[in-house]
Amino acid sequence: MEYAIVISAAVRERFLAFQQQAAEASVGDRLLAAIHSSTARLRTNPQDFGEMLYHLPGTNWPVHLAVVAPLAVVFTIHEAGRQVWVVNAHTLFDLGP
Repeated sequence: MEYAIVISAAVRERFLAFQQQAAEASVGDRLLAAIHSSTARLRTNPQDFGEMLYHLPGTNWPVHLAVVAPLAVVFTIHEAGRQVWVVNAHTLFDLGP
């Protein structure tokens, strides 16, 4: 059974901005491949993806940092709800202003 991926509007906007900037910098294919690879891992086996950093205060939800260059994703896992919450994302290269 797969996990549902939950992404806030703010993080979704970051991904869209990353994609636009990456396309302008001629690295859009690399970023898109990293997004697809990360999404597949988050849906199927998030516990073994990236490094667990800490548990979310007040919960037992682990917070992970995973890197699939040139993308870094911070996420937490809600095991009972079979959900992965993407809480932040970064690129590992300079995409401009």
